[in-house]
Amino acid sequence: ISEVLDAPAVSENQLLFWEWLSAYYMCTVGEIYKATVIPSGSTISSGRRLKKGGKSEERNFSLSTQQQRAKEEIQESFAESKPALLAGITGSGKTEIYMSIAKEVISLGGTVLYMVPEIALSRQLEDRLHSVFSDQLTTFHSAMTPARRRETTLRVSGIDQGEGVNEGEGIIVLGLRSSILLPFKRLDLIIIDEEHDSSYK
Repeated sequence: ISEVLDAPAVSENQLLFWEWLSAYYMCTVGEIYKATVIPSGSTISSGRRLKKGGKSEERNFSLSTQQQRAKEEIQESFAESKPALLAGITGSGKTEIYMSIAKEVISLGGTVLYMVPEIALSRQLEDRLHSVFSDQLTTFHSAMTPARRRETTLRVSGIDQGEGVNEGEGIIVLGLRSSILLPFKRLDLIIIDEEHDSSYK
């Protein structure tokens, strides 16, 4: 051992998850660890994620009758500890349903992971989510700087609450497939947008 890096401790749950992944994908635990991109280094200011400023809008989503019915059916599945698959063409209003459910989870102090298959989709969606969640939104993908990735890692692990973020306040993480490996202190909802996309595999 040459040095001890300044990084969040790896939890027992994370190790169990990595072991399961390594068995499922027939690779070593070390390769899983490398894929997690757990950053190290000095603490940085959280100001970057607040660059757009402002608090999240008190937005009540005006869902159509069909959207509201879909939302209720999703919540019924969750109540039975089952996942839900929402099918619909582009522009049919699925994102509004996702955001409405996420808003409810976050209002209770929960953590939401919103996954998309490609960086381009992440960038398109980020402004839309920011208009609703403001500083409760953080992102995670390979095109970000190590400092930004570290900031998100610390935030989801509960180590760094950051400026403008209160203890126990809910957050939403917008990320690509690697975001599932973040050391979440808690994770209440996972939204996998475009779930059929081969990029997830």
